[in-house]
Amino acid sequence: MSIYHKHIADKLEKGAAYKLIDKDTEDAITSVTIGLNWGIIKKTAFFGLIRNKEAVDLDGSVAVFDKNRNLIDQVYYKKLESYDGAIKHGGDDLSGDLNGNDGTDNETVALDFVKISPNVHQVVFFLNSFKGQDFSQIPYATISIYKGTGDKVDKQLLTSFSISADDAFEGKVSVVMAKFYREGRDWIFQSIGEAVDSKRIPGTIEAIQQRYL
Repeated sequence: MSIYHKHIADKLEKGAAYKLIDKDTEDAITSVTIGLNWGIIKKTAFFGLIRNKEAVDLDGSVAVFDKNRNLIDQVYYKKLESYDGAIKHGGDDLSGDLNGNDGTDNETVALDFVKISPNVHQVVFFLNSFKGQDFSQIPYATISIYKGTGDKVDKQLLTSFSISADDAFEGKVSVVMAKFYREGRDWIFQSIGEAVDSKRIPGTIEAIQQRYL
């Protein structure tokens, strides 16, 4: 049995696990949307003048595992929906916010726990910087989690966390953000927020299998 908090926290504790229960109704949360927002890198010259703007291509992806830790599915920019239809990627953003933070998510991934196949045990969300720009340089890179999916998304945040300008991510281009896993009939959310040494999606999935399942 895992040790977890009953409700997901507004401010996440790294490594902590939270039961997906609505703190207002005490009902199980049956679907969530993960939003990813980030800006472009601005290169400055003398006196703080902006020399150029560099687009940033972050890729939010999901790896799906069975109870034996076998990879059975993945959802990313080349495969936008899981085989069971329970996980849907909103599409690839290749640049980030070109004109400053517009307050909306650049990429989204929706998870419907009612539809998830019975043989799915863990769902892991991770990021890769496609062009190799490390996360310590990328402004306001933020992950947000909302209750609901599609037109039923509750705009009130369940939680959010920032990975922007964190020295721990200097030189790193892949980050394992969080996972959802089964605990009996319940789904548990666990924050991770750790960089790994891989450069691409396959290597990140391998690191997940070795360290986070």
